[in-house]
Amino acid sequence: MSKGKLALPTIRFEGFEDEWEEKSLGDVLSLANGYAFKSEYFCKDKTGYEVLTPGSVHIGGGFQYGKGQNYKLEGKTPQKFIFAAGDIFITMTDLTPTAQMLGLPAIVPDDGTTYLHNQRLGKLIQYKGDYGFLFYLLGTDTYRNQIVATSSGTTVKHSSPDKVKSSKVFFPNKVEQTSLGYYFQNVDKQLKLHRDKLTKLRQLKKAMLGKMFPKAGQTVPELRFAGFSGDWFKQSFSDCFTYLSNNSLSRAELNYEHGLAKNIHYGDILIKFNEVLDISAVKVPFVSNSALVAKMMPKALKNGDVVLADAAEDSSVGKCTEIQNLTDEILLAGLHTIAVRPSIEFAPKYLGYLLNSNCYHDQLLPLMQGTKVLSISKSSIKDTFVFYPEDKLEQTKIGEYFHNLDHLIKLQQQQIDKLKNLKQGYLTKMFV
Repeated sequence: MSKGKLALPTIRFEGFEDEWEEKSLGDVLSLANGYAFKSEYFCKDKTGYEVLTPGSVHIGGGFQYGKGQNYKLEGKTPQKFIFAAGDIFITMTDLTPTAQMLGLPAIVPDDGTTYLHNQRLGKLIQYKGDYGFLFYLLGTDTYRNQIVATSSGTTVKHSSPDKVKSSKVFFPNKVEQTSLGYYFQNVDKQLKLHRDKLTKLRQLKKAMLGKMFPKAGQTVPELRFAGFSGDWFKQSFSDCFTYLSNNSLSRAELNYEHGLAKNIHYGDILIKFNEVLDISAVKVPFVSNSALVAKMMPKALKNGDVVLADAAEDSSVGKCTEIQNLTDEILLAGLHTIAVRPSIEFAPKYLGYLLNSNCYHDQLLPLMQGTKVLSISKSSIKDTFVFYPEDKLEQTKIGEYFHNLDHLIKLQQQQIDKLKNLKQGYLTKMFV
């Protein structure tokens, strides 16, 4: 076999000087095809057998739990279609138009489940080097760009064993491969620790939202700060709020560069915003239409106002954000939102968490209309009930508690993003 092109990475560990050699993947490994498991044996209940799918791989690579199909094992499945713990597989089919998952790898976990190899995945076999290195090599742009460029299909993107094996990438000696694999495995371990901590913080917040506001039929919450007692007030939504105007401008009619007023779209509430919105900390589009801004100025949002999303593709309809820390900006409520202003005084940050808790949001579930897209209306929520303690100090403590939790969640997410960027930077510089 003739020697391929030689090259060096930008950054490498001390003690390694040999050049890396370019090879086709087919020169160093092979791919095993999967099996077309029959959908009639797929089921909802866990059976101990799970057919993995392209969805079992995270965007960026790595195993994603819960995306396979539970399988009723009828008769015998050939051993070659049963994954072993530690096997590396890649996606051969991708439903995203940009093929952002095509060819990406994952490692089969050792967790007691028997994982089955379906036909839309390729199992990497017969590699003589370090499998840890190979896993991260398959996440580099050098490899990924070739897989995407050679893919076929429009709505669904496909690759093939021959196309994968024809991809050309650079390899160091096995000792350096092992060092690189070990290094990036440690980065991923750190990422997992931070992700686990983030998950626990989010679970804590969800649990406390259920315990620090009254459940259905109750007048006091399950958990309460020391020193507070007595029943909470219960008032209709229409007694607590007055409605504000919103506009129906689409995203195409807004811009992110400049304008006369900032605009909150329902998608911002559903995806980007927490229960309490610091408008200076998020990016929202502007309204440049001077006539529209002048018309809406009397109903421009103020600190303490609440904006609810009145439409969504799931039961997150009614998710809201409370406006705080608004200074000189003109802020308007936009498409598919319901904006309200408190008629009675509430402590800052209280309403955002109350109205997103099960205490309030469960009341919206029977009011939602639609099939693919669910919605609620101003008239349907006027008779829902708002619960609150009389003492403003208790409201303040509740709002601050959840706001502090959100701050910890934000810091944890920033740490994850920092590590992900670090990893991506080193993948670029430590591989050719």
